[in-house]
Amino acid sequence: MEPLKINIIGAGAIGHLWASFFKQKNQDVRLYVRTPRPSTQLSVVSPLGDFETSLDYDQLDDWRDCDLILICVKAHCLSELGQKLRSKVMNSCPIVLMMNGLGLVEIMQGFKYQNPILHASIVHGAFISNDQLVHTGNGKTILGNLHSDYAGEEFEQTIELLDYVLPTAEWSDDHKTNMLLKVVINAIINPVTALLDIKNGLVVEQHKLIPLAARLLNELSPLLRIILPQFSQDEITQRIIQVAENTAGNSSSMRQDLHKKKTTEIDFINGYLIELATKESIALKEHSEIVKQIKALDSN
Repeated sequence: MEPLKINIIGAGAIGHLWASFFKQKNQDVRLYVRTPRPSTQLSVVSPLGDFETSLDYDQLDDWRDCDLILICVKAHCLSELGQKLRSKVMNSCPIVLMMNGLGLVEIMQGFKYQNPILHASIVHGAFISNDQLVHTGNGKTILGNLHSDYAGEEFEQTIELLDYVLPTAEWSDDHKTNMLLKVVINAIINPVTALLDIKNGLVVEQHKLIPLAARLLNELSPLLRIILPQFSQDEITQRIIQVAENTAGNSSSMRQDLHKKKTTEIDFINGYLIELATKESIALKEHSEIVKQIKALDSN
């Protein structure tokens, strides 16, 4: 594939993962960070094959026009970034949001970008330890419509590029369902693992959700019948169990954030579901309480 210009904003594990694979595939990638950093040498360990790479870091003041923008910052940083970036993006290349939670496309649309804004559902795990980037699980990157009339044909180049660099990437015409299902799964696994300080697999015991996770899911039942009517409660339960078991050795992003004394994305996960429920006059007391508990921990 001919080299394209890719700008990635956010140098967490996912930003590094994409930047490393873009560079490995000889694409012209730049990785943007908030504060200056020296170049780094990384050893990438991946199910797709191990390799060595070196990465440089740029700042937004050094912005260059590109063919694709990937935003990999935490959800709570998006509003500030969206405002800063608006004066720098001069062309109409796609902007892909690669972060947990929902309500994020609306934040970017509020800045009146002329660019198509897509939100990717990513099933990849990664973490950085010293000079090693560990790709803990290869999965899919799914893009599609949330609040627009985009057609998959409009983004063939973007899908082909992402699939070429880090398979598998694909378009979904039912992307809203994918994203809602993912946020429900995250709303159970992430806060439970963060609050109890456990890895993902311990959300399940003997192929059943542990009591805290089960209570959170049961409380969502009236809302799920409205926002995901095509799935039974048992089907959603099994999806959560499957994700927890498939990522058993992983530490959720919310648990990692608490360990690093960083703000979590709970407002865009459980908080988003609470907003939806409020509009339907549904009370989510357990979820509201767990949001308070997580916020108390990430403010320490």
